[in-house]
Amino acid sequence: AKVRQLCQDASADHGLRDPTERVPPPRCYGREKVREQRTLSPDELRALLDAIPGAWHAEVVTAAMTGMRPGELYALTWDDVDLRRGSIRVARSHHRGEVGGTKTGAERHLPIPSRLAEVLRSHRARMLREQHPALHTGIVFPASEDGRGWYRLPQSLRTVLERARVAIELDVRVTPQVLRRTLNTQLV
Repeated sequence: AKVRQLCQDASADHGLRDPTERVPPPRCYGREKVREQRTLSPDELRALLDAIPGAWHAEVVTAAMTGMRPGELYALTWDDVDLRRGSIRVARSHHRGEVGGTKTGAERHLPIPSRLAEVLRSHRARMLREQHPALHTGIVFPASEDGRGWYRLPQSLRTVLERARVAIELDVRVTPQVLRRTLNTQLV
């Protein structure tokens, strides 16, 4: 796309015919054309969050209010969450069974809105009250079994979002990326 734009700009600057006219755009093989995922309106997001079951509610609210990627969300530890200062440190990501750096390789700090702080406090209290077997790991959103080192798989969030979408009859496919774009759009 960048080379195409460069050629178009250069030919326009010199009054030449666009050499990219005859070059077809890349084709998508193996799947039908999918409607581009869009962002959710505030009302759609509110309805979606209300439809998330209790056990998953804190994860989805955290993803929606921080814009974290699923791998970052599932590598998050309680040492990264500072409720007193209202900040989350994103320094790691869980990907294909390995915990490493974030996608960009950079650490970042995200603000914790008051609603999210309440949700996280409640989530932590529930984990302590139920004596979750993964408490010793410090992972904020651990898997229910030790089969994968207590780290959830990013796909698990997609399943929960799809069930909630169907329950509220939303016509948009909701993925973690849609939550990220929704947050960015609302911030703008």
